[in-house]
Amino acid sequence: MPTTVRSEPDPLTKRLLNIEITLNDIESSIKIHYSRLRDNLLEIIHGLEAEFPIKTKEDQEKRAMAFYTLKWMLQGPAVLFSLGMNGPAIVDLHGYIEQYAVRDASFYLSSGVATSETGYT
Repeated sequence: MPTTVRSEPDPLTKRLLNIEITLNDIESSIKIHYSRLRDNLLEIIHGLEAEFPIKTKEDQEKRAMAFYTLKWMLQGPAVLFSLGMNGPAIVDLHGYIEQYAVRDASFYLSSGVATSETGYT
């Protein structure tokens, strides 16, 4: 039987395999990018607050729905944007927009109601 000579892994592989070093690298990366992540998320929140000012009870409900949507439905794209990953955030948002467009268009077309959005009569 032929025997294979195993050599030591290269230094990069050793480093990647050492989980403690990897975790320390991730922790330091989070610390470095935390302020940018926080600032970008705050920018999104301030944008929602500016878009939905609270003047009436109805305004309060609209703002609550906007924040609910951000928290539970658009959390992924918001975090991607905050990390500076605009391309993946746009692709993710496109999926949500497409989902709503298909749902709403099929609703309007099936109801036979003329709307300005669909132009269906």
